[in-house]
Amino acid sequence: MKKNAKIIALSLLFCLSFSCAEQKVPSSKEEKTTAVVPKPRLKFSSAITAIHRDRSGNYWLGSQKEGLCRYDGKTFEYFAVSEGLADNQVRSIQEDQLGRIYFGTAQGVCRYEQGKIIRLVENSWAPALKEKDFGQFDLWFNAGTKEGAYCYDGEKLSYWAFPLGDKRDVNNAYALTDFSRGKNGALYWASYAAAFIYEGQGVRRIDNEALGLKAEEGLHIRSILKDTKGRLWIGNNGIGVFCMQGDTVQHFSREKGLLMPIKTFRENTEKRAFAQNKGLQSVFLIVEDQKGNIWFSDRDTGLWRFDGEHIQQYKVAKNLAVGMALSCYEEQNGDLLFGFSNGKVYQFDGQHFSERF
Repeated sequence: MKKNAKIIALSLLFCLSFSCAEQKVPSSKEEKTTAVVPKPRLKFSSAITAIHRDRSGNYWLGSQKEGLCRYDGKTFEYFAVSEGLADNQVRSIQEDQLGRIYFGTAQGVCRYEQGKIIRLVENSWAPALKEKDFGQFDLWFNAGTKEGAYCYDGEKLSYWAFPLGDKRDVNNAYALTDFSRGKNGALYWASYAAAFIYEGQGVRRIDNEALGLKAEEGLHIRSILKDTKGRLWIGNNGIGVFCMQGDTVQHFSREKGLLMPIKTFRENTEKRAFAQNKGLQSVFLIVEDQKGNIWFSDRDTGLWRFDGEHIQQYKVAKNLAVGMALSCYEEQNGDLLFGFSNGKVYQFDGQHFSERF
């Protein structure tokens, strides 16, 4: 090939001596190159605290410190306080029956309308919300530092105060930490110091006294789930997971051998020796998938799945030492999207984890 190219070049040079116009002949070695366009990547570095896919197929991702973003399959669009968001800490993302998207933040509730973020104003003049009115509210949100929850009926944002009586706490122990729905309009709210249950006949309170806990075993609830089998799961930071079914209370973490003594845990926490935790001690997320599996996310040991008989721990990624998931969304095909503390979203297809965003 090199010899032929040399002969051709010499022939052309000879011919050009009889012409005043030069012509460039492409080399047979020349190859066309196509510019590689890098795939857009999620820019968040703080924890992914909320995930939702709307009816149009857009993904909404909320972060712990950097606001939220909308991904349409091609580009990421970001929204923060400068774009009208009430606070850059997004705690929940929900969609109503009309397809409107709502965001619960650390400082209030917002809605996405025609490309803009607007803040919902609390209906402060309305009479105190009663249990009989719960059925009219489709959406429930964290109420910031208030001891209760915001709820929205499509027109007005109302506030419901937890029935605390004389058990108020100056350390904000009754701010909402999680929320779950059950069948027939049942509602379940979690705060650090107690859970509140509404199953049609008044609100019931579950606290240290109701569970018969010792003084050193105080509740510190971070997650709550009412599953399809009727079990109520309560995840704590420090004393693991409780499972309630009717009047039966099971200290799930302890019975599965996944709980160290509370005294040891607190000593390790003071020393910041979190690696000593090997089980379900500090559970910040509990979800149920379409197959009825219960997933737990522990602060120090990552993801676990309970199929009703066996519990299994999962390694998500080689470059993720442990990592804590703070949010989860299930696709229609059953794939699970977990939002992690490192600002990334990992997808579980039933067998393996892979980085999605």
